[in-house]
Amino acid sequence: MSITVAELTEVVRELFTALDKDKSNFLERKEVREIASQLHGKIGGENEFNEEAFDAAFKKLDKNGDGKIAFEELNDWFHNAAKNRGLLKE
Repeated sequence: MSITVAELTEVVRELFTALDKDKSNFLERKEVREIASQLHGKIGGENEFNEEAFDAAFKKLDKNGDGKIAFEELNDWFHNAAKNRGLLKE
């Protein structure tokens, strides 16, 4: 399976828009934490939500350290992950 850069950008845009509940054009820590907690509740089994792991992951996405995730930061992360896994079409 592979995806073009344009296709992946479109998917990331849809995801970002869905997660940006307050329509601020940023994903604030609270929004991301809420989604992460909900996902953990569905797939995390018996384990407690790990705040330290969440903080570390959030910091990786928040490249400029402003406490929120811009579309470009999320898009770059997804593109790098897809590229590293050989999933991007040239």
